[in-house]
Amino acid sequence: MLKTGAEIFVDSLRDLLIGDVFCITGAGNLALVDEIMRASIPVHYFHNEQAAAMAAIGYWRVTNRVPLVLVTTGGGSSNVATGVLSAYLDSIPLLVVTGNESSYHIDAMTGMRAFGVQGFDSVAFLAPICKHSQRLASGLAIHTTLADSLQKATTGRTGPVHIDVPMDIQRRSVESSNLPSQAPYPPEPKPTGESVVTDLASVLRTAKRPLIYVGQGLKDSAGLLRFARANSIPFAASWSAFDKYPDSDPLNIGRIGIYGDRAANQIVQAADVLVCFGTRLSIPQVGYDRSDFGRNAVKFVVDIDATELGKFPDDRYVKLHADASKTLLELSKLDCAFSDSEKWQSEISHIKALLPRIEDEARRELHGDYVHSIQFVELLNSVMDQDAVVATDVGAGLLSGHYAIESNGRRTIFTSQGLGEMGFGLPAAIGAAIGAPDRQIVCLNTDGGIMFNLQELQTAKTKKLPLKLVVFNNDGYAMIKISQSNLFEGREFGSASGEDLSFPDFEKLADTFGFAHLRWDKQSNLAALEEALGSNSPVLIEVIMDPNQKYLPRLGTRKNPDGSLFSPGIEDLDPE
Repeated sequence: MLKTGAEIFVDSLRDLLIGDVFCITGAGNLALVDEIMRASIPVHYFHNEQAAAMAAIGYWRVTNRVPLVLVTTGGGSSNVATGVLSAYLDSIPLLVVTGNESSYHIDAMTGMRAFGVQGFDSVAFLAPICKHSQRLASGLAIHTTLADSLQKATTGRTGPVHIDVPMDIQRRSVESSNLPSQAPYPPEPKPTGESVVTDLASVLRTAKRPLIYVGQGLKDSAGLLRFARANSIPFAASWSAFDKYPDSDPLNIGRIGIYGDRAANQIVQAADVLVCFGTRLSIPQVGYDRSDFGRNAVKFVVDIDATELGKFPDDRYVKLHADASKTLLELSKLDCAFSDSEKWQSEISHIKALLPRIEDEARRELHGDYVHSIQFVELLNSVMDQDAVVATDVGAGLLSGHYAIESNGRRTIFTSQGLGEMGFGLPAAIGAAIGAPDRQIVCLNTDGGIMFNLQELQTAKTKKLPLKLVVFNNDGYAMIKISQSNLFEGREFGSASGEDLSFPDFEKLADTFGFAHLRWDKQSNLAALEEALGSNSPVLIEVIMDPNQKYLPRLGTRKNPDGSLFSPGIEDLDPE
């Protein structure tokens, strides 16, 4: 039986249980889009390719299903790169498919800058930010290529994969009886070295102040909680994983990082054994001197990515190249309880009592109608659904949100951690709303961040999504202004609203895109916020912030007399 490449492509999507499609149509992918639509596979259309990829990330966060990002050639393939890079840095599995000019153009123009009309070498372009990138040479290879790509995306350190499909491959018919009938199965992960796990258990048993630090790479959050409780070992979770662990758990010490809790940062520096599962220990987590993080501890790092392990100094870290969940399972079979657990827990409780997360700095009096972003997030905690999904952009949305939002183990809270690009929050929230239509979707955004993908408000309107969009309005790019104040004697350029940079009237903007508008200032009352969050309609909540509000506590970069910069240890946060 003859089938076109597009028909084989759609059959493969069904066979492999690929999730929803996030798409912008164009000449380079029309045959694929047409066949997908005829097959009634869910497709969601966006106004910019990077936003489609970011929405796919939000979808994966709430469904754990690998979505398809489908874009066209030329600018479509280049625009998608920011969202693909975000997924790559945060280990999010996506299947990214680009259209391209027909094979005879590509073959005839190898080595040239352009193929045909809009084509270019998107395989080479996207390869550095994908786990795998390839171009299809035949319709017969579609099924096995999709299966192999899905396997690569979802095994080892997960991440996006890319397939380029020339237009003639999409349209040309081939004999479908020659296709393989079954996708290959992914290989079993390599077993963890038993001797290393045994050594780790021995070290934990003799520890005085052990601590577990867990990231997104550990998939078995329930197993981690069981292990920690069984052995009375305190733990912390990175900003990529803290939503899986209740703040109320007595063993949860809080949120470590350069914008973290004072208490948690003090505790990690006091630990004598630190076991890190599935976290890459990036600069926002550990500070600018990796060797100083957990300075008093024997440090074990379990990571499935050998390249990430290479950055740790051999004399300060014991490195285990292994699957974090499998290692935890092996460790759970051994006795890891230590004798000083009551004393260590008492010390931790004392530190947390002295240094509470929400400090006086966040409660200070503000002039006029300004609202502190931390204060608003505290109010949000009291009215938000217990299983709400919260997607944040950068700036106030990220720093105040990930600092102050309460985790109960049921809420999903996420952002773009590795790339930290402005514009992520809105499309990510849209993707989450597509994937979890029965859950409350809250987006913490800013007046600066929302401008980078403002066009997707129309997507939310078209799809009638009841988003709760919080816009922290601080009249510019607050993080840039803070850096200019600290390092450039307060000279502000390109960061504050004025003659060269301005922002829209958000009440008028809300009306244009079909959102109700709630201005939240010092005079507002909680009932209005509760009503807005409970509405079945989209609401834009504009929070009026002090343009000069800082995000404290923070690990500040300081300037030496000679102009060089330095950063203190992670426990030495500003203000002192």
